[in-house]
Amino acid sequence: MHGDFGDDATRQNNSRARLARNQGMQVGGQSKHVTRIHESFMYEAMALIGDGVPAARVEAIAIEAGMLRGPLAALDEGPLQHADHALHEELEALENAAHGHDHGHDHGHDHGHDHAHDHGHDHGHDHGHDHGHDHGHDHGHDHGHDHAHDHAHDHGHDHGHKHKVESRRFAPSAVYVLEKMSHGFKRTGRASGGGFYHYEDGEPPELWSGLKIFERRTQKVSEQDARDRLLYVQALEAMRCLQEHNSIDADSLNRESISQGDFPASAGGVIGFISQTGVARFVERSRELASLYGARFEPCELLLSHAKRGSTP
Repeated sequence: MHGDFGDDATRQNNSRARLARNQGMQVGGQSKHVTRIHESFMYEAMALIGDGVPAARVEAIAIEAGMLRGPLAALDEGPLQHADHALHEELEALENAAHGHDHGHDHGHDHGHDHAHDHGHDHGHDHGHDHGHDHGHDHGHDHGHDHAHDHAHDHGHDHGHKHKVESRRFAPSAVYVLEKMSHGFKRTGRASGGGFYHYEDGEPPELWSGLKIFERRTQKVSEQDARDRLLYVQALEAMRCLQEHNSIDADSLNRESISQGDFPASAGGVIGFISQTGVARFVERSRELASLYGARFEPCELLLSHAKRGSTP
């Protein structure tokens, strides 16, 4: 992944290609746009975990809102590993694009260790660290885990590579959770033995008790905010897809989002939700969420133009 790309122009072209690929990868028979929207849902769930919302509540809020299954269960089926690869590929591409050349770092991202990426945020978790992942232990293990698989050790390898850029796709709190799960706890999904859930033969999956480490927080996310974040992040991503690609339409995104199971059928689909809410009110609420949780909730120009005209997408 980190080979010599040749001259500067070639390296920059490779970086642009990686960024474009990271905007939405086709999975199975899904369109890349539906995959991109689906990923925004799952990544926002990780952001909620990173913001201190208990994992059980994240899953329950999604189900109560009308999703067919919880986003953490969906992540465990494969997207968690994909997300980790996508994050590191995106960060490398952003760095190469920004600097226009390869700094010669052999980052060794074989995803078998705990990368010490300093993303420059403390996410309000009151962990008392800068996400260098060099802590060595799970801050006292005060959660009373009684199973060997439940010890949330972060093995504390500081590899010294600190990214100078921030992800455009992952919220800082999602990056924190993804790094801890993949490289601190070595839990990358069901296929590798466990991720957000613990799996035993003949038993229904249960949320991994080690997730309690993320519940330490300095701010509280309301139930309404958590629900809206899972819904709005998808609708906003869908609008960006419409803005960027003339070949897709709102009706197809509505149908596919409902059939995918990530969006409530009662809302009319991922774009129908905007019309049902009212475009002006949707924009207003999006900006409220953006002021609290980040720029991913800012409405795109296409949505703003609909709000200005009083039309629906």
